[in-house]
Amino acid sequence: MDRRDFVAGSMAAAAASLQWLRSTAALAAPTPAGPAASNPGANASTGPIVFDAVARAMLPFEDPRFAAITPGLVQRRAQTLFGLDRDPMIQSGLALFDELRLFQSPPPELLTAEAAYFPVDEAERRLPNFVASRQARDLKAYAPFYQRMAPKAALFRELHLGDARAYCMLWAHSALGMRRRLYQSVKSLVMAATYSMDETWTIIGYAGPLLHFRSP
Repeated sequence: MDRRDFVAGSMAAAAASLQWLRSTAALAAPTPAGPAASNPGANASTGPIVFDAVARAMLPFEDPRFAAITPGLVQRRAQTLFGLDRDPMIQSGLALFDELRLFQSPPPELLTAEAAYFPVDEAERRLPNFVASRQARDLKAYAPFYQRMAPKAALFRELHLGDARAYCMLWAHSALGMRRRLYQSVKSLVMAATYSMDETWTIIGYAGPLLHFRSP
């Protein structure tokens, strides 16, 4: 694929992802028990940190061939493109992903939205509560993840690399469509930021057509 078309497609996907994150921001609003409850600006200050942690989990920074790219470089590029610390909607979406307790006990609004956006399928029609059944499947998958987690952590950004990648897979393969869509949205932002940088294309050995703009 032409490099110009690939990056343009990535940016289009990122734009759709931003729209999704913003439209579901209320679902990630901090609850009184959450770490941001006593500090209204906490989400704004931690959003880029969470994004940095997501990039570390999604990209192969441990590969020597990827040495020219760092999580900080990807985060700063995303900051330039998407304003991670300026958009409260993005902050809320990242907060929902960051707090592990919200995987075990998601906000009621998220479960309500699940029924609206991802309605019952044929295999679930006989279930008394198909959304509760999906969450139960997620909890079943979360249990062995939590048992293996070392050391124990409350936030995604505190996880060691192996655990962080396992947590990402819980979201990617969640029974809840809302979780899968949010994960795909965040991943889209990471990939758009990464592949909009000239350094990335040098690493993968492709010197195809450049966009009309260059990464700073």
